[in-house]
Amino acid sequence: MDVESEGKLVDLHVLEYIHIHKTARLLEAVPVCGVIIGSVDKANMEKLRSYARSIGLLF
Repeated sequence: MDVESEGKLVDLHVLEYIHIHKTARLLEAVPVCGVIIGSVDKANMEKLRSYARSIGLLF
């Protein structure tokens, strides 16, 4: 499935890949650093990581 992004037709999977590996990673880094400093358990860190990644996909 193709979608239009910045005036160009792009495959949806390519667009998702770009956003996961760019915007989502940046937004994911902030809460994960806080979790590491605060010594939160791994299960909750993964939940927070997933949540931040989802927010990154929105942008």
